[in-house]
Order: sequence, then structure tokens, then C-alpha cells
Amino acid sequence: MRSLPFLISALLAAPLLSSFAATSSPSPSGPIRSRVQDDDDDDEEHEHSPLHEAMNQMQAAQRAMRKLSRDPVGNKEALLRAVGAIEEGALTAYRLPPPAPEGENPEAWRIGFRRQLLQLLDAALAAELAVHEGDAEALAAAYKAISGAKKEGHDRYQEDEDDDD
Repeated sequence: MRSLPFLISALLAAPLLSSFAATSSPSPSGPIRSRVQDDDDDDEEHEHSPLHEAMNQMQAAQRAMRKLSRDPVGNKEALLRAVGAIEEGALTAYRLPPPAPEGENPEAWRIGFRRQLLQLLDAALAAELAVHEGDAEALAAAYKAISGAKKEGHDRYQEDEDDDD
């Protein structure tokens, strides 16, 4: 069996290459920009950033997955689309780490953010396999792992929305 880092590298390569090919330039001036590269953006633009959109995509897909998981065999195709949307969102967000808060090591922050997304991606891949195998128990465990990875990531990396008060 191949190692997890090899699997993750292989999984990241194809979607990233195709997304880079689809954009004229993955540079900061191109369509995919990180908040790290755009520190001057205001909060309104942040709400429409590619990172925010990727997070919204994963959230909507996770909600759909929760509902569809009640009948994993009957909802196989829809579940695969939902899990695929989580995977796609995680791969997109991987390239778009938020800026490190003041006092944090920016490199460690970005690496930690990406590692958290890889945990989420690993859980989503477990869910995908469970759907293909028709294993409701494994699907439930994978959903729990996705939820746990999401919570951990939000606890550590999501900006407090109450800072405006």
C-alpha cells in the first residue's frame, strides 16, 4: 500500500494542474488570489474571496451529505457529488491560506492551515470510498471525521466575526 503523503501528492497534482491550466495565471494578479497576498482587502471583499467561496462550497456539500447519508445506496450519485464538492473545496482552500494573526509565525500558520485541510481531504476520501462500497457505518465515521476536521480548522483558523463589536 502506498503511503499517505504519496496519495495526497497524487490527488493534489491533477486538480491543481487542471485549475492552473484553466486560469491564465495563478499569480497574485491572476484570478486566484490569497488573502495573504491581498492584506488590504476590506471585509466585504473577504466575504466574496475565493477562500470564502471554497468554504461555503464545502459547508453546503456537508449539509447535503448529512441528509443524503440516510440512504447511502439510494443516494449514491448525489452523495458522490457532495463528497466531491468537499474534496474540490478543500483543494481550492489549500492554495488560499488566510493571513496569520499578528504574533503568529506566518509560515507555520500557512503550513498548519494546509495540514488541517489535508485531514479534511483524507476524511472526505474515506467518505467517498464508503459510498462506493455501500458501507453506511464507514460513511457515518467519515462524516464525523469531516465534521471534526472542520471544527478544528474553524477553531484555529477562522477569524472571529464578532470583532466588529
